[in-house]
Amino acid sequence: MNRKKQKKALLIAPFWGKSDHVGVYRIDRFKRWLIAEGYMVIIIKGGIKNEIQKFDWGIEISVRNSIDNITTKLIKLSSKIHTKLFLYIWNTLFSSLSIPDANRLWARKVLKQSLINNNIEDIHFVISSSPPHSSHLVALNISKNLNIPLIVDLRDGWLDDPLHPSIKRWKIREKLEKKWEMRIIKQANQIFVTSQIWKNLLTNRISAAKSKTKVLTNAYPLYEFIESNSVHESKDNNRNIRLLHAGKFLGTRYSNTVDLLLRPFLDHIEYITDEIEITLLGNLSRKDLYELKQWFNYFKNSKCTIWHKPRVSRTKMFEYILSTDGLLLLAPSQAFIPSKTFEYIKSEKPILVVTLEDSSVWNLAKDVPQMFVYDYNSSKKDYDIIDKFLIACRSGKFKINVPNQYSEEHLSKIFMRSIEGCLD
Repeated sequence: MNRKKQKKALLIAPFWGKSDHVGVYRIDRFKRWLIAEGYMVIIIKGGIKNEIQKFDWGIEISVRNSIDNITTKLIKLSSKIHTKLFLYIWNTLFSSLSIPDANRLWARKVLKQSLINNNIEDIHFVISSSPPHSSHLVALNISKNLNIPLIVDLRDGWLDDPLHPSIKRWKIREKLEKKWEMRIIKQANQIFVTSQIWKNLLTNRISAAKSKTKVLTNAYPLYEFIESNSVHESKDNNRNIRLLHAGKFLGTRYSNTVDLLLRPFLDHIEYITDEIEITLLGNLSRKDLYELKQWFNYFKNSKCTIWHKPRVSRTKMFEYILSTDGLLLLAPSQAFIPSKTFEYIKSEKPILVVTLEDSSVWNLAKDVPQMFVYDYNSSKKDYDIIDKFLIACRSGKFKINVPNQYSEEHLSKIFMRSIEGCLD
């Protein structure tokens, strides 16, 4: 194919290439979907230096992200007490004073880089994905300068249930972020959010978003969950029920805590007849680890045992999922749908969901019978849900549905139709 006549798409994703950033999987889907439709893809990302890498599918342009590089080095050194303190001060300083986020300095640098301007000629449209929201500032400027459509992948809300609570706590910051958000929303030709509640919150607040906001959830992974015979043979009625929670807590959202996930088991502990092993798989913050120590004491001399294992590769995580009897999902936000929800559903394992009534995950679970939903905020706790979940884990007998609406095939069609609509 003649590259000069080939359609070109520009993606702004400062986190691209970071295996621990959940947004990578979403950008990877966009990239694959666009390539399948004949697009050349150009990705602008953060890096340790300015460089360009060319591939069969397109180009990766790295722009040095000094703030992120320093933070990464501090994390590696954070075993020392004085370094931990400095890291805390460093993160607090940049997350609080840089609007909309610490990557704002990187965003300004991108727009001044000559290597960017020399490689984005004849672009058909630009897509920005967040967080960080500063990626939208880059895309906004490029969209205006080149007079091309802007597609904004908000993923989750910006000012609706924000990831960083300081946005709501500091009125000056909230006012500044509202200004940026409004500029981006008005310029955008298409906006993607990950749940219907996010869409409702945004469009009720900003009327300009109503006609151009679409729900594009995350998708099932390409990984095929096929259990080996050895896994099947290890299941019997004499061993413990093995439960797994995969992922971060406070590192994902400030409302995510170990306490919220484990509290239902403790409150119902005297009625649980099964021996249970709960594994928390993932890197935990200092606060998470402090909470976990308390839970070791709470479950002492009970039928529940807790294990913590550090983060593993995504493929290894899928293997952990296969080897367990049931999965634990924490979704304390009304609108947020954790991306691992779709990984869990595809595995066809029983899932205990700790969430709020009528939340996005609560409503999603209505079509997924292997999800057992527990409202942690209800004044009258439904402990029957815990029992039903454990019975399903022990017996292996439960109804299963893997809805097609979260498949890559279905979501790619929504995505590409939206792109084509912007280009008409």
